[in-house]
Amino acid sequence: MIRTERLVIRPLVLSDTDALLPYHSDPEVVRYIPWTVRDRVEVMAYIKRVATAFDPTTQGSYLMMGFTRSDDDTVIGQVNAGMESVSDNHASIGWVINPEYSGQGFTTEAVRGLLAYLIEECGIRRFTAKIDQRNDGSIELAKRLGMRLEATYVEDELFKGEWVSTCLYAILDREVQR
Repeated sequence: MIRTERLVIRPLVLSDTDALLPYHSDPEVVRYIPWTVRDRVEVMAYIKRVATAFDPTTQGSYLMMGFTRSDDDTVIGQVNAGMESVSDNHASIGWVINPEYSGQGFTTEAVRGLLAYLIEECGIRRFTAKIDQRNDGSIELAKRLGMRLEATYVEDELFKGEWVSTCLYAILDREVQR
């Protein structure tokens, strides 16, 4: 569990299903995320699948956590990390929030909390986020976090039936604002 000024970042549990369903089932929210619209059964299966321990010493290890406001245990969004390279101490990161709570700085705060945890507890030194070029909200968030644009890939991915261009944003541990 990770605590920030306004949030608690914690593993997802089955009782979070009703909180996740509104944004997991929203076509606009999942437009740039590598899953399709989910129903209740699919959200429950997802929670069971991601409820595994993150191991920074294992290539491909994956961490998915929900974040809640400190005064309410309802999940309002999620942050994630995946070990891209153990030898290089490199993890990818991602995020999603229920649109009802966007625009209040919660996702920025949650990602900063996750980054601090991954640096301090896991020794990760480099973080990247691959973002669909059309996803203005996530690009702006990456910039707010201090991430730099390192690459733009033109039509590099066949995503949900269409060729999309992606941007690679990155930040080093010493650059993370805490």
